[in-house]
Amino acid sequence: FHVFGAEKDPLFYLKQYPQGMIKEFHLSDNNGERDEHLPLGKGKIPFDAIFSYIQEQNMKPIFTIEPHSREDIPVSLAYLEKYMKK
Repeated sequence: FHVFGAEKDPLFYLKQYPQGMIKEFHLSDNNGERDEHLPLGKGKIPFDAIFSYIQEQNMKPIFTIEPHSREDIPVSLAYLEKYMKK
C-alpha cells in the first residue's frame, strides 16, 4: 500500500476496488513517512484491519513480500503466516 506513505488509509482504498478485482498484494511495512520496506509488523500499516477485510471478502490473493534485507524475510513470513492460519 504505497498510499500509506501519503498519510492515507490503505483500507479505505482497498474497499474502493470492485469485488474480485484484486488478485495480488505486494506487502511491506512503513511508518507513514516514506516507502521504507520494513518487515511486516514493524511499521504502522494496519495489517490487522486489512487482513480481516480480505478474509471477510473471501479474497484469495497472492501475497508477495518486499523485504530489503535477508534478515527481513523470516520476520515478514512469520507475520504473514499467522493470518494464513485463520
